[in-house]
Amino acid sequence: MALQLSRHPATPVIVGESDTSRVVALENPVLVVAGGSPVVPYTLGTPIIYPTVVKDSTGSYNPATGQFTCPKDGMYQITAAVGCDVGDSSEMYANINGVTVSGVLSVSQAGGVFPSGITITPLLVGQVLTVRSNAGFTISDSTRSLLTILRVSDL
Repeated sequence: MALQLSRHPATPVIVGESDTSRVVALENPVLVVAGGSPVVPYTLGTPIIYPTVVKDSTGSYNPATGQFTCPKDGMYQITAAVGCDVGDSSEMYANINGVTVSGVLSVSQAGGVFPSGITITPLLVGQVLTVRSNAGFTISDSTRSLLTILRVSDL
């Protein structure tokens, strides 16, 4: 299929298509980019705070609470990382309305930093997403802390 364009904001734009793959870009995607987590201890299940908002196209992320309130139904890609002192068994999860989403965002390495992790999950308007850990840890390097949330498709 050749390039198709639509001016309706909810309509995907087909960028390219072949027999085996199809790439779709949404017009006006929801996008959040935040980072700079404060150098503080976090306890089990506490939302991780990313207070420095670089971009929030819909005003849906609260940098004081670490909560993203979904503005539009869709499939969302969540990428998260923190620079911290943790043990081998610590993991970060996406949490929706207080319930952990299946699938680990990232697992800590011995002696430090969570690698960046990615998950894709459906979200409905009004649902609240946070990133949490299954163990306590202390942020030791705020420059390695990053959160991105991107709406990648309709449901």
